[in-house]
Amino acid sequence: MRREQYYNRVNIPIYRMITSFCMFLLFISTGLFLYFFFYQSMMNSLQDYNDGRKAPAPVYEQAQVTIPKISLQETIAPIPLVDKSARDAERIFTAYELGDNVLASRFIVDFITDYPQSPFIHKVRLVGAYIMNERGDYQTALSYIQKILGNSDITSEDYSEAVLLLGSISRERKQHDSYIQSFLEKAFFTASEPTKSKLAFYLGYLFLHKGEFQSSLSYFNQVIGEDGLLGKAALYQAQVMRPESINELENFLNSYPASSNYDYVKTTFIKENNLLAQELTIRGYLDSAERFYKKITQHFPDSAEGDQARIDMAELYYQKQNHEEALVQLHDVLKNNDTFKDPDALFVLGKISFEMDKQEEALGYFRSLIEKYPRSSYIAKAQEWQELIFESLKY
Repeated sequence: MRREQYYNRVNIPIYRMITSFCMFLLFISTGLFLYFFFYQSMMNSLQDYNDGRKAPAPVYEQAQVTIPKISLQETIAPIPLVDKSARDAERIFTAYELGDNVLASRFIVDFITDYPQSPFIHKVRLVGAYIMNERGDYQTALSYIQKILGNSDITSEDYSEAVLLLGSISRERKQHDSYIQSFLEKAFFTASEPTKSKLAFYLGYLFLHKGEFQSSLSYFNQVIGEDGLLGKAALYQAQVMRPESINELENFLNSYPASSNYDYVKTTFIKENNLLAQELTIRGYLDSAERFYKKITQHFPDSAEGDQARIDMAELYYQKQNHEEALVQLHDVLKNNDTFKDPDALFVLGKISFEMDKQEEALGYFRSLIEKYPRSSYIAKAQEWQELIFESLKY
């Protein structure tokens, strides 16, 4: 009996130690499990979310090109509507033409599954490619196009429309894939106008993205209408050939004032002229810089951009000691109905007038700036000038 009590006294602490050690291991194991399977998963999801919010920066801007809807007229007419695939294809085409892409997409998935041998399968896939392209799902659009072009029984119309969409995707994504190039070139050499011109446009961009500028230019020279000017302007921008780019953009402004790309061209034209004028000013070619500022004022005389160009020209005239012409440009800014640049003009007028020893006129310009535009960023400086002129007038 005493021996059993002795063993019990000895074993109980050992059992407790073993139990505590097992509980410790269980606690550590549970913690590690929660970390690896829950915490890491949460962190990965958060990282994926943050990565998804980061939009890739474009290499350079490009004009928008509207892709016309594919031709669906009389697609069903040759086939009797008793053919169930014809009826279902007509539902897809009707939904697409009415702009209900969600409904059309649902019908397309069912159609491809139910009628893989239908005479309308290529046209249905083409509609699906257009819808996916509009959504920005380029991979799905490309998969549709690849299945269309991989068939030998495709009509010339479906082939041309599929290749044109392929070229549009290449341009939008700035791709120069050899697969895309081969189909564009094959279609180009057998196409007639206006398809040939559009294919040349896409090939021009494809070679532009490849960095093969001479080939790009040769294709853009074969493009009819505004697309050719847009393509060549983009080509020259990519090579930082500003005078050539400006020339193409100016031709566009003169020839296509009603174009949907007019605002884009206007913005790019002003930007290119300003950049070139600033570069020329830094290099000391003031007369040449003046010529490019004048291009802005000639095309957009009553705009804020035109007024800014006048102010920049006034600074050039001031550097050339032609103070009177500088004042003319600044007064032209004040004459415009657009008052956005008036504070800038008044401030520069005040400075130049003071340099010409016309202190009272300078004081008037600074006072007008302070009174009319109290929230202008020039207020503090204008007040300093005003105090300086007051001091100079005392003597």
